[in-house]
Amino acid sequence: MRTTCLRPLEFELAYLACLTKERLKPLSRWEKPFGGEIEAALRATSLQTRSIRRVLTDGREKPELVFSDSAACLDLYSSQFEGRRLKLDEPAMRLEGLLFGYPRCC
Repeated sequence: MRTTCLRPLEFELAYLACLTKERLKPLSRWEKPFGGEIEAALRATSLQTRSIRRVLTDGREKPELVFSDSAACLDLYSSQFEGRRLKLDEPAMRLEGLLFGYPRCC
């Protein structure tokens, strides 16, 4: 995997990108501020990116960046969470756990 393009990124983001690219995680999410340069660096590793708008419990909107090498994972995450209020119910937590690569037991 070509990782030189990840050098300018924060360590945690570069690490998530490597785990995702190596398919240890089907999908990763970045909740800190991001812009075109971050998306370009991720795309340079052949990862696909998507900006998702989530609604916080107080009604404010928060963008997050999700990335994967699978368009299907991005589509599923987007269809379930784009523009929706954050909620901590079991179905949402299980789906996020599955997409983020957590074992079924967790």
